[in-house]
Amino acid sequence: MLGEPFTKARNVIQTLEDNGYEAYFVGGSVRDYLLNVPIGDIDIATNAKPDEMLKLFKRTVPVGIEHGTVLILDGEHEFEVTTYRVEGEYDDFRRPDSVEFVRDITLDLSRRDFTINAMAMSLDGDIIDPYGGQEHLLQKEIHTVGQPKDRFTEDALRMLRAVRFASQLNFKIAHDVNEAIKEYGSLIKYVAVERIQVELFKMFKGVGLKQGLHSLNMTQLYKSLPLFKGEHSLVRSLIETVQDPIPFENVVIATLSLLSKDHDLNDWVKAYKLSNKLKRESLHVLHCYDEYKRKGISETLVYHVTHDYFVHFLELVFIIDREKIETSELTTLFEQLPIQSRSDLAVTGHDLMNMFPSVRKGPWIGEYLSKIEQLVLQGKLKNNRTEIESQVKRWKEQESN
Repeated sequence: MLGEPFTKARNVIQTLEDNGYEAYFVGGSVRDYLLNVPIGDIDIATNAKPDEMLKLFKRTVPVGIEHGTVLILDGEHEFEVTTYRVEGEYDDFRRPDSVEFVRDITLDLSRRDFTINAMAMSLDGDIIDPYGGQEHLLQKEIHTVGQPKDRFTEDALRMLRAVRFASQLNFKIAHDVNEAIKEYGSLIKYVAVERIQVELFKMFKGVGLKQGLHSLNMTQLYKSLPLFKGEHSLVRSLIETVQDPIPFENVVIATLSLLSKDHDLNDWVKAYKLSNKLKRESLHVLHCYDEYKRKGISETLVYHVTHDYFVHFLELVFIIDREKIETSELTTLFEQLPIQSRSDLAVTGHDLMNMFPSVRKGPWIGEYLSKIEQLVLQGKLKNNRTEIESQVKRWKEQESN
């Protein structure tokens, strides 16, 4: 008997079966169940066509109905259910020109990328495995469904997905798959960089990141990836430097920026179309690391890192310098600070303006706040409005003289 999250889909599958249709769990959830690792979202495949599903279920959303996918809402749960299908030609090396609905689960599984993702499972736990996925799980190898050339010329992103799965599962890439990636790796140029970005971040988070990086090197796929292709030594530097998964995307970008000889953070942001938020976070961690290399651990450093980024900062230090610093060390220093952010100062920019109503607003306000902030942090000025005001007036008098 299957446990969660599969049992949550019992009503959906039972309804389809009670009405004469087939329905199976497919894809990653089946793979992860067999590997006994945490299971994420579950996908369901059925021989019911989209219009038939819409009639059977009261609460539905036609999220991808042209490709056979219907979102079925059951209580507080929702499931993507897709009609068995085969696909037409892939003229752009990424998406099929057409899909055709079929009634045979084996045909549906034949269009999938890798054998370990081409298995189906019934609600009772019976496995349909026409392409040897279970054997390949035992062998810990990545094999394509059918010829690697066919799968990769259909969808070039699958080559990077092979590397990502090598990292995610700590599997090796089968020899014929490895050779095909070498031959067809250049087709990755037809894939949107945003999709490449997603797969790379997943690779860096993998429990077998070392294996993933070795696979990236052995397949030579890096030669077709933005920035990597112009700096062949970067993958070797990653293999030599990175020992463990990197769970934080900002740390990934900071690491790439530090290890790259030819590209800075802005280059990575631009090449992979990273968000402004991720750019700010990566830049922050990078600046804190630079300050650490210059001055070591200090109250000022801890203040600049901020509590929210302690784990990210320490992760970067460990990756680059192999130095293990306990989070508690930073937390203790942080809790002892006279202020923990600029908002804790006893005065604001508006207060400074009120102290000097005849002086025009300008850069001097930010400059004064920075000076106040540093003096308070260093213990040279008490965080007291009266004392701060006296100090600021002395500065103004000195400027006047």
